[in-house]
Amino acid sequence: MKYLGSQPWPFPASLMVAFKARALSTDIKVDGRETLEASFFTRDEFTDALTMGRISQPGKATIARYMIEEWYGQEL
Repeated sequence: MKYLGSQPWPFPASLMVAFKARALSTDIKVDGRETLEASFFTRDEFTDALTMGRISQPGKATIARYMIEEWYGQEL
């Protein structure tokens, strides 16, 4: 696992931290409260989903955007 960074998070006085790691499987379990849906994408699938409006990109100043761009290999 590699630490990528952090940013303040407004949900009361929290901190969002970002790590990069390799998944051991593609089986995803969400808690149904904080996270309702999650998916794995190839770069091509991500591009298609973004272009078709099925997903939206995080804001430019977010750690989430930095994480995606670091994986994607270029700016969104």
